[in-house]
Order: sequence, then structure tokens, then C-alpha cells
Amino acid sequence: MHKLTGWPIGFGIGLSAMVVGFLVAAPAHAQKKAGHGKATAQGTGSPALKQARIEAAKAKKLLHAALHRAAAGENALDAVTVTREKAGLLRDKATLLRDEAIRLRDEAGPSNDACLESARGTDAACATTCDETARGCADYAPHAVAKWACAQQGAACTSRCAGATDARVAACGKTAAAAEVKVASAEAAFARAEAAVGPATERAAALDAKLLQLQQTAYLPLYAKNWSGATACPASMRRVEKSDSWYCMDTTEVTTKAYAACVKNGRCTAPGSGGASNFMVSARGTHPINRVNWSQAAGYCAVQGQRLPTDEEWEYGARGPDGREFSWGNEAPSAQFCWNGEGNDLGSGKRKSTCAVGSFRKGDSPFGLTDMAGNVYEWTAAGFTENAASWDAPHVSRGGGWQDVEVANARAAIRFTTEPTSRDADLGFRCAGSAFALAPLPAPPPALTQASDGYEDGSTPERSPD
Repeated sequence: MHKLTGWPIGFGIGLSAMVVGFLVAAPAHAQKKAGHGKATAQGTGSPALKQARIEAAKAKKLLHAALHRAAAGENALDAVTVTREKAGLLRDKATLLRDEAIRLRDEAGPSNDACLESARGTDAACATTCDETARGCADYAPHAVAKWACAQQGAACTSRCAGATDARVAACGKTAAAAEVKVASAEAAFARAEAAVGPATERAAALDAKLLQLQQTAYLPLYAKNWSGATACPASMRRVEKSDSWYCMDTTEVTTKAYAACVKNGRCTAPGSGGASNFMVSARGTHPINRVNWSQAAGYCAVQGQRLPTDEEWEYGARGPDGREFSWGNEAPSAQFCWNGEGNDLGSGKRKSTCAVGSFRKGDSPFGLTDMAGNVYEWTAAGFTENAASWDAPHVSRGGGWQDVEVANARAAIRFTTEPTSRDADLGFRCAGSAFALAPLPAPPPALTQASDGYEDGSTPERSPD
């Protein structure tokens, strides 16, 4: 089993040089374009043109090296993901052992009582038989000596009954003690597995945050290239217009197919597995990716030269300038979105998974954003409180999910606090971008230290509405 103790020493140096190279190369490249006609007139040997080409080549080389190192970090993190999955299986096994132990304990008490009752009942019946036999013998005894012999035989019979009863009671005690040993052993195995979960979860979370920093730094030039001076949104996004600014948001939630391509290219890490996971399910390529934690969501957006939407951007994109209650308006929820409550297209409680993105266009927001209610909760860039935007603080998720039956969860204004390590079956994301601002990077994680590999149980932290 692999253990990750840190990151390549030269990575930070390479990334810094890459960013500097990019910033130097970009003006040189612009100079090259602006002075193309002049360079032609003066010949291709212009010193300025040569220098621009050299700087552009350096920036490209540095960017390639940074991306290569980022991919190496992601591959290393895959080992942690594998450890998580193995850990989950081990803890599941431990849980089964504990449940079996509890069953044995629950059965041991009544079984022991029944065993003792049976032993004592047998003793009473045996003693009664001995007494009746002794009396019958005495009734037919011809003289006193014979009657005494009958009484002695009855006493010996009763003694044998008592001895047999003691043996049966002792056997009952051994059975109960054996059950207690099994209970204690199973509980100890569970405790050992559970104790390994905490350190592994913390280490994986720190690695997730470190990887996100690498992704955001390595792909910062791509973000700048995509959004500096942008006047329109990419085809996959919709423009969200405000009175004094605008920004872009993905028309749909990020699909399983798109995220899987990022994993295949070595730029993203695999999401969690488990019930209702869409990853690697061929029939759900157009469904939203789910079971991704906050760092994975933010990392995917960074790789695309984009970012997660801020909390305010998400809400305005869903409600529009009229401040509607739901993304489609103020009408009560029914079949406008993918959920599991009363009035949905399948019937209350019958939905078993996510829906293909964009399946419910009647629920679109004023800007044409689909699935802003239901399907999957969506990560935002925001910490749940103003001073909690660091990598390990609870973050805001929005929009409700396919498992919801509560109408309130679909409201566009409602905020949910979600642990950044959560990888739930109804949790996904969409990306955003803006020519005006880049969302702040998360606070650096604590220094990574040597730690034993541990285990994560895959449990789902509760979300609570604001």
C-alpha cells in the first residue's frame, strides 16, 4: 500500500517560473502580433521577434512541465483514492462483524436464560422421578432394611440428577462466555478499523487541497487566456447579465462523460464509488457527475480554465433579477425538475438515480441554466461563513438533489452547509468564469506529515439548511 509523504520538491519552483514565464511571454506574444507587418518589412531576423519567440517557447515549456507535475500529483492521489475504497470495504466488513456481535449478544442472554431454565426443569423432573421410584420401592419392601435400601437408592438418584443439572448449567455458562468473547473480538476489530478512518480522511483531505492548489496554479494562465478581455461566453455556458457586470455559468451540470474524460487524461481524480454513483456507468454519460468532493469539483473547473461559481453568482443565476422563489418562477414544485417528492414525473419516492442533464427545461432559470433545482446539489466556491473559506471548512452547496422530497430544498435562496470531503450520491457541480475577477484560491493546507494509511467509511455528512 502506497503512502504519500509530500510533493515533488521542484514543483513550486517550476510553477512559479511557469507563471512568470507566462506573464513575460504574453506581452511578447502580443508584440509579435502587433508588429507582424513591421517584422515582415524588416525581415524575420528582428531581435524583438526572436526574443518574443524565445519567451513564448519558454512559457510553453514551463507550462508543459507544470502540467506534467500536476498530473504526477494526481496519479499519486489516485493511490489515496484506492486506499479510501479499500478502507471502506474493510470498515464495511468490521461493521458486519460488529452487527454479528450485537446479534450474538442479543441472542446470548435469552438463550442462556432458556438454557438454565431447561437445565433446572430437567433437574426437577429427574428429582420427581427419583422420589416416585423410591416411594414405589418402599411400598413393596418386605421389611425395614429393604425400605432403607429403597430410600438410599432414591437419594443416589436425586444426587445424580443434581450433578447432571450442574453440568448443564456450566455448559450454559460456557456458551454464554463464548458468545461474549465473539462480541468482544468483533467490537475490537471494528474499533481498530474505525480508529484508522480519522487519520486517513484528514490526510486525504489535505492531499486533495494540495492537489487543488497545484491545479489552480498550473492552469492559472489558461484561466487568464480564456477570460482576460472576454466579451462573450463559450458555447457550453450562458451569460448571466447584471446591471454593472456579467459572468458565465455552465448551461448544465458537469456530466459524467466530461468528468471521466478529465480523469482519463490524468488531470482529475476518480470520484467516490458506492450506491447511485454515475462514474463508469455507460448509460449515465449524460447524467451529472456525482460523488465528487469540493476539491475535485474546483480542480476540474481549474483544469478547464474556469472556476466554481461564487455563492452570490449561483443564487443570482438561479433567481434572476426578479428574485423568484424557484428557478422557474414562484409556482409550487411538481414535474419541473428531477426530484423525488410529490408531483415528480415518476411518482413520489420512486426515483432511484439522477436524471440526464437538461431533461426538465420547464425548470430553467431566467438565463437558461438547467437543473438549478434538483438532480444534484452543486458546490460553490464559498465557505459557509465569511471567515470559513479555507480548504477544510464547511462550504456552501445549492439547489437540492434527486433524492429530495422536501419542497423547501428546491428554493433558489436556500444554502446548505456541506463538509468539503463529502462525496454524496446527490452532490455535483457546474463551472463559471468571468472577465472581471478570479475567485480567490483556498487557504493553504497544513504541512503534510508522515501518516499511516487509514480508512474512510464513505458515510454521508448531513447537510443542514441555513
